[in-house]
Amino acid sequence: MGAKILGAGKSVTRAALMQTPPSDDAQAAEGRALRNWALLALPWLAAQRDMLAACKNYVKDENCTLPIQNFAVRELYALMMVFDPSRKWRDACSDLENSVGEIYKNSFPKLVSGSVALIEAQEAIVSSMIDAVTHLKNGSGKTTQDGS
Repeated sequence: MGAKILGAGKSVTRAALMQTPPSDDAQAAEGRALRNWALLALPWLAAQRDMLAACKNYVKDENCTLPIQNFAVRELYALMMVFDPSRKWRDACSDLENSVGEIYKNSFPKLVSGSVALIEAQEAIVSSMIDAVTHLKNGSGKTTQDGS
């Protein structure tokens, strides 16, 4: 039998000390775990990319703003009725509805362009994540799904 080495209250054979851990198996298990994670993450990332495209199309549509505009005007009326029950201020500011509508019409294109820019930035990030996860899933030496 091999010689025993005593250390820290435990006896270990020299043969056991000389054995190397099965690093190939550990790396293969780690690779499988990463590949499995990538397989589970890709559908979620693709769904997020699709939802961002749908949101961008909705924001660009001018008809989507009408409910927001109606809500703002109605909320303004409600606040005026609560804080001015005698109509003193409401009568003095009778053109307020028109001015709010004009302000909204002037500010809406800026709001849309900012929202679209933010959504496009998120789309770029998600596309990069999809590419990275696809590369991880396929391994470093393999090609991606589209053949690149």
